[in-house]
Amino acid sequence: MKKNLLKFCLLIAIGFAIAIFTSCENKELKKELACYCELADLETPCNTGDCWDDEICPRYQQIWKELFLKETGITENDFSKYVFLCGSGTSASSIPGVTSWTNSNTRYQIRVGWAVVENWDSFIIQRESGNFLTKEDIESERTPRKYRERLADYLANPNILKFASLESAMAHLRVQTQIDDLCVFSIHFDIDTGDIILKAINSSSDFTFSCDNLSIDARLNLITGEISVDKAYICID
Repeated sequence: MKKNLLKFCLLIAIGFAIAIFTSCENKELKKELACYCELADLETPCNTGDCWDDEICPRYQQIWKELFLKETGITENDFSKYVFLCGSGTSASSIPGVTSWTNSNTRYQIRVGWAVVENWDSFIIQRESGNFLTKEDIESERTPRKYRERLADYLANPNILKFASLESAMAHLRVQTQIDDLCVFSIHFDIDTGDIILKAINSSSDFTFSCDNLSIDARLNLITGEISVDKAYICID
């Protein structure tokens, strides 16, 4: 699973690099790719909870919120203070020749101490062309994620994070890994433990159009202080 996750993250990294290459045209390759390191803002939450599409979205955004409150045990007051909706919408999925379904997708962030933790939630709201599912239908099929069992404790403890700031966490990660050019990438919940993970990658400023680009994926557990590092070579054509 770790290898698959690494491949997925590397694909995201390549996508970002390509996008920035386009936006930074007329600059040197080194400066173009260096832009990539400056994208992540992990301390400023999103400020809109708009729906991206039709009238179905608000209905299921509300269902998502009700289930989220029930699964985490947090109050409406804590939700308004610490949870930030970044947008919701629906999407169609299918297995050709087998089945199709419609999903409700919600992007949101949770402030824990100084960290803004990014997350997505998705659940099926319709199968084939059948009736749209009710809240009870959706709830019966959900498997609550591990972090939701711990969220109330996270929010109740202002000192839950092992590091005082993003800067101190990154400084610790660079020293321990002996990798000086690590760049902030994301903060997310570990899917298995519910711990809060800071992910960093090495700067792409020295990447070239070749297969000699060493990509480093470093992760710092902000709850326990544990560190893990994965390395792989990627190609840029």
